[in-house]
Amino acid sequence: MIFTRPDIAHAVGVVSKFKYFTLFWQWQGDLQGFVDADLGGDVDSSKSTSGYIYIVGSTVVSWMFRLQKCVALSSTEAEYVAIAEAGKEKIWLGDYLAELGKK
Repeated sequence: MIFTRPDIAHAVGVVSKFKYFTLFWQWQGDLQGFVDADLGGDVDSSKSTSGYIYIVGSTVVSWMFRLQKCVALSSTEAEYVAIAEAGKEKIWLGDYLAELGKK
């Protein structure tokens, strides 16, 4: 069976250009990360919500938003938990990008 989707044909065509050929400008720039957390964002469990996003150049390479595994007693503690999670991801991403040849 062959299906056509004219509504997404242009977008798929543009994205498919990057499947085998990654442009240099997409990977220019350093790995940048942004982290945030709230205190007791979930009213049922009182758990805080953590989130981080990592960007290289103009490309998002990793992101995560979820409830923390523990109940934080202060906004500072919630931020520390979020930073710890983001730090683990940053170390892994740095090693992975180094394997790909990104310095």
